[in-house]
Amino acid sequence: MHFILKLAAASLLIITSLSAQNQQNIFQSDINDVTLITQEGSLNKATVEQLNSSLHQEKLFTYIHQNGVGNEAEVKIAGVGNQFSEVYQTGDFNKAVITQIGESNITKIVQESDQNFAEIKLFGLQNTARIFQIGFSNKTLQELGSVRKPPGSDNLFEISQIGNLNDAKQILRASSSFANSYNTAIIKQKGNQNTAFQQIGTESEISSNNILTINQTGSENISQQVIHFGKNNSVFSFQDGIGNESYVFQLGNMNDAEVYQYGSLNYSFINQNGTENFAYVFQSGDGNFSRINQVGSSNYASVIQKSF
Repeated sequence: MHFILKLAAASLLIITSLSAQNQQNIFQSDINDVTLITQEGSLNKATVEQLNSSLHQEKLFTYIHQNGVGNEAEVKIAGVGNQFSEVYQTGDFNKAVITQIGESNITKIVQESDQNFAEIKLFGLQNTARIFQIGFSNKTLQELGSVRKPPGSDNLFEISQIGNLNDAKQILRASSSFANSYNTAIIKQKGNQNTAFQQIGTESEISSNNILTINQTGSENISQQVIHFGKNNSVFSFQDGIGNESYVFQLGNMNDAEVYQYGSLNYSFINQNGTENFAYVFQSGDGNFSRINQVGSSNYASVIQKSF
């Protein structure tokens, strides 16, 4: 059992270690910091840094629970306001990394089973990011903005993965006006070796009120959704089967794209550039291919394909 503690006045720290060879490193430099750490098993490591030199600090709260062998949790919070971070890991050799710089953000990582990796970088204002993983060797990354450029406020990013060897990534770029706000990005994957990627915004344009959703069941499916910039866009991709691929790219406002693929080795590509375009793809069976390119305003495209 190994401790490294640096505390300031009025900080609260509770550590429960129920076995030997666990390590806790805690650095709390200001008042009103709360840290709760519970570790069961052996060779687990928890590192917490809550750094806030502002006189207007309210409360920084971190909770870490680890049960197993060789798990590792790293949390770093530096900002003003009520920030909350939680890491819950059961199994062996899982790793969770959370970094928060800003105000009133909420992050949560839950991992069950072995050798999973999850990382959240949350640099903005009043945003929420959550990761849930059950299985073996799953990998996730959520990144909202950058240290010098907060993305905006009231964004929700969530990843849920059940299975093995799945990979998910979500990126929210920060605009120069910090106005990339009210965006929602959801990834749900169930199965093995699925890949999902979502990105909203660029550093030069405003992107707000966009909704991205990926739902994949099966194995070796790939889904990619990118909104370069714009407002009130919506993308929904659902894939059930093996080796399906879906790609959606949007630039503009009030565009809508929906993709449904059932079976194996189906391929869908949608590009929307303009305003109020709508694209719908439904493909079932094996080996179907579709490509939609919309430029301008108020275009409508629908593809329905079934193979037997």
